[in-house]
Amino acid sequence: RRQIDYLKEELAKYGWTCREQGFEKETPQGPVRFVNLRARFGKTPNFLDPVRGLLTCHIDTKQGIDGFTGANDGASGAAAILETARILSGEPARAGNLELVFFDGEESFAEHMDSDDGLYGSRHYASAMQQPLPKWMINLDMVGRQGKKIRIPSMTPQSMYRVYSRAIRDLGYSTEEWGVSGYAILDDHVPFMERGVDTLNLIDDFQDGNWWHTSKDNIGILGEKSFQQTGEMTLHILRQLLPDQPAT
Repeated sequence: RRQIDYLKEELAKYGWTCREQGFEKETPQGPVRFVNLRARFGKTPNFLDPVRGLLTCHIDTKQGIDGFTGANDGASGAAAILETARILSGEPARAGNLELVFFDGEESFAEHMDSDDGLYGSRHYASAMQQPLPKWMINLDMVGRQGKKIRIPSMTPQSMYRVYSRAIRDLGYSTEEWGVSGYAILDDHVPFMERGVDTLNLIDDFQDGNWWHTSKDNIGILGEKSFQQTGEMTLHILRQLLPDQPAT
């Protein structure tokens, strides 16, 4: 509750209006109440109006791990989106064609995610989308680690791969830090991909090092450079995908 209230307060400072999307799902621990948070730009946006794209992350933290705070795996994506929202408030035409979504329930209740356990928030949101669907979605997951190795999934559509590759070239980023995975990745982009939405999942190589889902994932592993690059990358891609003109 405190986390969602904090996100609402910060987004309101930059002119974004939030709406909670609550739902209940059956889990290995029984029925659980989840809450996604949606945000659109402006004082009285109509959340039923179509938008061109979505910028998303997850805000839940995996349970049952001693000392685990989820600084990178969860919090970093939300932090990057808050700063992106602040900057986009100065570009209202773009902001008006975008919805920000903070997913609950990305993590599984069992040790490992599978088709039935995990991605609760994104599955619910994607299944509830009405036509016309967004053209694309960008998901940020684990984007703040010092020495990060972002690897987009091998199944990324060509349309999104092109804007990603162009951003790497234009920004002069290292392909060691910004590359492509050799395999598919199960994350919050998948339910949207299954509905035909073009997706781009910016995710750290969680097998690089021994921090993932351990107490080592704390604020000490985060780096200013990683957040700066993630923000610049996200903005560069959004500016390619969103026209600089009023939403229609």
